[in-house]
Amino acid sequence: MDNLVGLAIESLVAVLLVATIVYCATLNRRLSRLRADEQAMRQTVTELMAATAGAERAIAALRSTVSASEETLAERLGRAEEMSTAIAGQLGASETLIARIAETARAAREQAAREAEDQRQALEDIARAAQERDAAARVEAAEAAIRAEMELKAERERAVRAAEAAAERAAEIATARAAELAAAFGQAEREQALIAAEAAAALAAERAADAAAARAAELAAARANELVAAREMELLNREAELIAIRESAFAAREAEEAARNDDRLMALREAEEAMFAREAERLLRLQAAEDEVRARIEAATALAAPSTLAAEPVAAVAETPEPAADPVVVPLARSSSAAAAAVEAEEIMTRLKALREGVAA
Repeated sequence: MDNLVGLAIESLVAVLLVATIVYCATLNRRLSRLRADEQAMRQTVTELMAATAGAERAIAALRSTVSASEETLAERLGRAEEMSTAIAGQLGASETLIARIAETARAAREQAAREAEDQRQALEDIARAAQERDAAARVEAAEAAIRAEMELKAERERAVRAAEAAAERAAEIATARAAELAAAFGQAEREQALIAAEAAAALAAERAADAAAARAAELAAARANELVAAREMELLNREAELIAIRESAFAAREAEEAARNDDRLMALREAEEAMFAREAERLLRLQAAEDEVRARIEAATALAAPSTLAAEPVAAVAETPEPAADPVVVPLARSSSAAAAAVEAEEIMTRLKALREGVAA
């Protein structure tokens, strides 16, 4: 009985020893696993600390970059507002200059119209004087024709008187001849001689009258032709002088108007070129400012992107849901501020583009 109890006790002790050995082996395996997990945990904690330090450095760089970009944006906004104010002032000055140029051009057009009216009035006066001279020349030509006709009548009267005198002379000669013949011949022959003498005297008187009339007519016609030719030549000379005066007046007027138009066009072109040069310079400055702002925005976004990417592994490693995770919350806040800065920069660029389009228009 005692042997059985001892055997049972020994068997129980052996079973307990075997269980203890098995449990110790299991604990040993678990301890080895815990040691391996401890090494991995230490490595993970080291990586977490390194990532946290990198995130803090990235956050500091992002803060400095965002502050610099905000300062740059504020400065650029101030410059853009100053440039917009200056552009508005220059636009007002250019509008004033354009108004002055338009007023000067209007005054010049009115002056040219008045001068043209004066020249037209002078030409009308010259034409009226020429017409009066032409009318006077026609009156003188008519008077010359009347005088020529009167001279022709006087020549005819003189020719008639000369013919009558020649007829009387021929009658006297015929009478004397008849007396001589009467003294030499009889009564019948005396009558025949008297008839023949009268016929000869009448024929001689008629021929003399015709010759005198023809001569007087030729002289009167020649005189009238000379007077008419002289008047026509005088009229032609006056017309030529009038045409020359008109052409010279028109040429002088055209030359003066061309010179004035050239001067006005040169002044307008110089003013437009100066204004366009100033506007082009302002546009170039605006473009440079826009490019610089865009470069700043791209640099800020490029610096913000790695910080957010570095914050993601940190959040993945930190499996415990800690409420105050500063390395994760601060980059997100700074990234949101960077996004707001980017949006504000886009608005600034939109304003700059609108301002540039307004200046170009």
